[in-house]
Amino acid sequence: MGEALGTYPPWGAPFGGMPLPFGMPPFPPFLPYGPTAWGSHSGPSQPMYGRPPPPWGGPGQGRSASDRGRPPPQRKSQRPRFTRSAYQPDPNAARPEDSKPCRTLFVRNVAFEVDMLMLRADFAAFGEIRTWFDIVQRRGMLFVTYYDTRAADNARVHMNGKAYEGRALDVHFSLPKDEDQQQHCDRTKNQGTLFVAVEGATEPLTDEALQSKFVEYGDIRSLRTYKDQAHTRFLEYWDSRACVAAHDALQDTEFLGGRLAIKFAWDLATVSLVNDARHRSEAKAAAEARPQTTLAEDPAPLPEAELPSATEQTSSSTSPVPDEAGAWSEGAHERLEHAQKVQQVRGTV
Repeated sequence: MGEALGTYPPWGAPFGGMPLPFGMPPFPPFLPYGPTAWGSHSGPSQPMYGRPPPPWGGPGQGRSASDRGRPPPQRKSQRPRFTRSAYQPDPNAARPEDSKPCRTLFVRNVAFEVDMLMLRADFAAFGEIRTWFDIVQRRGMLFVTYYDTRAADNARVHMNGKAYEGRALDVHFSLPKDEDQQQHCDRTKNQGTLFVAVEGATEPLTDEALQSKFVEYGDIRSLRTYKDQAHTRFLEYWDSRACVAAHDALQDTEFLGGRLAIKFAWDLATVSLVNDARHRSEAKAAAEARPQTTLAEDPAPLPEAELPSATEQTSSSTSPVPDEAGAWSEGAHERLEHAQKVQQVRGTV
């Protein structure tokens, strides 16, 4: 009975002891290495039933037997870490904002592997730092803001071009944002300027009298008048903390027979930098909006050119399609005759 139904698979094969239908080939031999014929790499490759084994090194087969034990091959272009850009700016390049010192420095070309604690300590050696905005790991730059304008200027001079990890720092004054100046200036804007007005004064306001009143809170950088108002001044400190202290201490106090009305104001350098940036943006936009002349366009006439004669004007007015080369284009006569015929037909209708 068993011979009529078929042969049995060898001992240990799947479904051992079950008869096979007549004419069906036997199961493949049992593999002790697991299902390697179906893509596993747990043992040597075995041929799938009815197919030859794929060669070593083929798709999905990994490395050849001769490469076993060797380290994997290295990539052809191995770039060391923290060298994402080979850009090296010129630290001595002139910038328009460098002539107008402010309290914030823009530092570029910072090495990604630099010791940030050491770098911050070097900048702090020139004065107390108000804010430190670090984006070195993403873009290799940072912003350093001081309280004192003199500290920022000294740091720019001495830190510009100083090398860290083989890269020279590019340090310049930071351009303020246009929208920042459009906001109301207050004590949080890190400005050193006060707008001082003496209301109801019985004595004339002089720079000497105002300076002697405000100098006890800090070194004064400048005094400026506002238009033709003799009883007002713009008073600017070097240190923004002195500006806040003077505002809080002298607001609504008696001075020259009147009372002081003090408000925070934007520094002159900030206003000037914003205006310069706005003018450059407007000039750039105007240049981009201006139509560009091409070689295909006619050149502008020269001022010395003579006017055409009456004959030339008459001939040009009667010519429906003037040609710059002095000749009719190909097929122009036929088009003219066709247009005249169309006009005649329309007139008869």
